[in-house]
Amino acid sequence: MRRGHSLYNTDSGLINLVLGWGGVQPVPWLDQPWMARISVIIVAVWQGSGYNMLVFLAALQGVPQEFYEAAEVDGAGPWRRFRFITLPSLRFATFFVVVTATISWIQLFETPLVLTHGGPLDSTRSMALFIYQNGFERNRLGYGAAASFLLFLAVLIVTAIQFKARREEIGA
Repeated sequence: MRRGHSLYNTDSGLINLVLGWGGVQPVPWLDQPWMARISVIIVAVWQGSGYNMLVFLAALQGVPQEFYEAAEVDGAGPWRRFRFITLPSLRFATFFVVVTATISWIQLFETPLVLTHGGPLDSTRSMALFIYQNGFERNRLGYGAAASFLLFLAVLIVTAIQFKARREEIGA
């Protein structure tokens, strides 16, 4: 399957070009099911990492400097300050990132559509892509509607579990 000049192109992709400089054989990024899954995961993680970093950066800027100064005066080293000040201060940001990232991964659509159209051998077909292909490409609206409802239930269940875990963590 010809995919143009993408980063993942086996023959002319930038990644294989750079790997070739190190003596590595070309990797069939989108041609084998297991490698296609890894490729989609790499792109999806890369897409979401900037947003998640901004959330954590904002949370870090919200931690009062006085906490760190007081801990330093008390003789706490860098590891103890990180463990007892930074990590607890990032709990809500971590919870938020986990919830939004999980929902985003469950609803993954454009990455497998653009990279592989769900192939090879349906190895990268996500639930959202399944809904699109059945509802709009194959005009099987019943399948698409049923799958949409199941996707909604999956997102609802995962979110409820994470909220329950968060509630137990804070002791509410």
